Amino acid sequence: MVSNKVINQHTVSQSYLRFFANKSEQTYVFDKLQNKAFPTHIRNVASGRYFYDFPEGISPDEEVEIPDQFIEKLFSEIEGSTQRR
Repeated sequence: MVSNKVINQHTVSQSYLRFFANKSEQTYVFDKLQNKAFPTHIRNVASGRYFYDFPEGISPDEEVEIPDQFIEKLFSEIEGSTQRR
């Protein structure tokens, strides 16, 4: 079975990151732990695995059932609508 879940969820929209990227959609990042700068694709920047997902069985409001990946889908819809303008 193929899952439609978004794994790598961005805290900064990729459409915004493109303003800082070259034609290959790469930008420079700085790793503070290794004190090193290097280029990487924007899909690897400002993101985390399942960043916006609620853990299984935990709902912020016990009265309301929250759809799966609700926040990620909402942000994706907003980002898509701003790109069409």
